[in-house]
Amino acid sequence: MITGVVLGPDDKPAPHAAISYQSSSGSMPHAVHADAHGRYTITKLSSDNYDVRASANGIFSEWQKNLPVQNGRTSELTLRLIYAREMPKSYAKSTKKN
Repeated sequence: MITGVVLGPDDKPAPHAAISYQSSSGSMPHAVHADAHGRYTITKLSSDNYDVRASANGIFSEWQKNLPVQNGRTSELTLRLIYAREMPKSYAKSTKKN
């Protein structure tokens, strides 16, 4: 099982973010959604290495590659949304040049 939280660029939880995951061999792609507090749980995983990524509002995290999962154990993973093709206005920060 993998559990964790998705954080936005402002380091606050990203509600209802989508978490994509697949075995590191590229098979069995799936997705789950975080709750209103950015927390997620991926269950029913067989022992393998997994690649995990989150997205919300057009912003993505890096792929976390080769996360080992063993039956009966829980892996904790925080995913940080850090980049987008175009940063949504709600996350854009103004910068002044003096």
